[in-house]
Amino acid sequence: MSSDKQLQYFSNPNTDFLKATPIHFLESLEGPVVIDITGTDTSRTRVFTTLIHGNEPSGLIAFHQWLLELTVSHQLPSTNIRIIVPSIEAALCKPVFTTRFIEGYKDLNRCFGSSDGSCEQTLLANEIELAIRDVAPEAIIDMHNTSGSSPAFSVAIKSDDSEKNLAAFFCNQLIHTQIRLGALMELDFNCPIVTIECGGSEDAISSKRAYQGIKQITELSDLKLELENDTVDVFNQPIRVQLNQGLSLAYSDSDIVEHSLVLSADNELRNFGVTHKETFLGWIKGSCSETLTAYNHQGENVCGELFHVAHGKLYTSKELNFFMATDSARIAAADCLFYVTEIAC
Repeated sequence: MSSDKQLQYFSNPNTDFLKATPIHFLESLEGPVVIDITGTDTSRTRVFTTLIHGNEPSGLIAFHQWLLELTVSHQLPSTNIRIIVPSIEAALCKPVFTTRFIEGYKDLNRCFGSSDGSCEQTLLANEIELAIRDVAPEAIIDMHNTSGSSPAFSVAIKSDDSEKNLAAFFCNQLIHTQIRLGALMELDFNCPIVTIECGGSEDAISSKRAYQGIKQITELSDLKLELENDTVDVFNQPIRVQLNQGLSLAYSDSDIVEHSLVLSADNELRNFGVTHKETFLGWIKGSCSETLTAYNHQGENVCGELFHVAHGKLYTSKELNFFMATDSARIAAADCLFYVTEIAC
């Protein structure tokens, strides 16, 4: 990634370009790509991004299948489609589809909206933003996988009918958040934009779900009229729970003395289930405030309101919905342990 411009553009690729498998396709590329597909209505464009994280391949796998089918059927999508695939180098690190981003680089999905001209990932994020703005899209879908096994859900800065309509193609749960991290979905493109968490990257259903949503969105002429968005449940203002810097994390069925926090091995099974008050979460070596932070959308640390410690064990203080819980200590310690929303009594 040494050139001034990192994105390469391709239009209406054939089977020779796409190769036989998603991995062979990635291996044939020299870097991040933009793939344009001409639609029946060339005055409108819908944009998809996928593989912003190298360990989240469901969107790529689904698009590879969809693109191969287009080359056989010669059918056109209802509008122009722009597909942006950035983190190819990370995705190809062995074992493939296990590296979120290259060591020594920043997380690309923490670089959008930044003006740091010295950061290569920020420059790439700015290129991606321009590639989206250039086509003035009517909708943007940013496709991801969760770090652990999880039902599919969507995340958006807005929760209007337009966002719920897009979410409904993939799932029936929308997280409405105001937390700002530097993610693509935080930018304003004057159109609805949603992040789709297709489910766990190792869950076979995730790629199938991604494909079905892509196929529907690309075939329909009017995205507003086809779905009943009242089937989408909205979870408002999630709280981001993080391990304090410098502390260590593990997942286990028993305590591990050398770690600051040991979450129970079944932690990811909490995703989108109701976790009741006084539920045991794991073992902790200090107080909540010494070990965790839990920031709400107003930037307040509400850790002490959500959790408490008794005899070296961590418990919930309220009924909560968990999501983005994982069993990957490396990812959870570097990013966040999980998000929660409070359940109204």
